[in-house]
Amino acid sequence: MRYSELIRRDIDYINDHAAWTDDQATIFKHLLAGKLTDVGVMQTLHISDRKYYRIKKEIKKKIETVLRERDG
Repeated sequence: MRYSELIRRDIDYINDHAAWTDDQATIFKHLLAGKLTDVGVMQTLHISDRKYYRIKKEIKKKIETVLRERDG
């Protein structure tokens, strides 16, 4: 998934409906900004690669679910 391809309307909808945890919201913001690599985000947030990739997978699943429900 290319987070930089999401448009503002979709981002707002996702944020309103995804019920992010604090960690998920923070990582989602970093992914949208696209300024850091995965390793850079992990280092910035001081989290392990295992935790980061678990959360990133959760984010992707939530986005897919929210958009699928919206689009019917």
